[in-house]
Amino acid sequence: MKQTEEKNTERLLSLRRHLKERKPNFIRQDVVRKKTLKIKWRRPKGMHSKMRLHQRGNLKLVTKGYKSPQEVRGMLRTGLFPVLVHNVKELVEINTKTQSAVIGSTVGLKLKLEIVKKAIELKINLENVKHPSEFLKEKTDALKNKKLQKESKEKQQKEEEKKKESKKEKTIDTIAKEELSEEQKKEEEKKVKDKLLTSKGTGF
Repeated sequence: MKQTEEKNTERLLSLRRHLKERKPNFIRQDVVRKKTLKIKWRRPKGMHSKMRLHQRGNLKLVTKGYKSPQEVRGMLRTGLFPVLVHNVKELVEINTKTQSAVIGSTVGLKLKLEIVKKAIELKINLENVKHPSEFLKEKTDALKNKKLQKESKEKQQKEEEKKKESKKEKTIDTIAKEELSEEQKKEEEKKVKDKLLTSKGTGF
């Protein structure tokens, strides 16, 4: 039973691939002639519109004949349905047989690494991570290097701050010493003057 289902899905996927090959790009009328019009689909509503009237040589209209088979609609080429995942809890709920995970674009690196690690453990297919084990190793190493760089930078800043503080202390000490030396000089000069005055006084 499972084999027949798998064969059926494979057949439908190949049919969808074949249909998509001949499927045109559906764009609105006069989008090539007028620059102000955006490249998107709008059904033509004009009474004399050649596109609406399916006249030859004009752009194709959206019709049900271009639709892909209902059983494989929204399915990936691998034969699995994509499921958007933002955390480990959502990842655990995935059915590995019919679904594959797609990590959300808003997920940060640390959480992404956790999800990838868990996906490898549970053997869940990740659509937007090509080689999960290589990605995990590369990013963990990058995070470690970043952490080491940050620590070394902080250490360097602390050392610089210490040097600045020691310089400040030294300058304060030198100023104090200079002040003391000036006071000592003044005292010595005063003593010399006193001696001279006393010697003069004894001479008379």
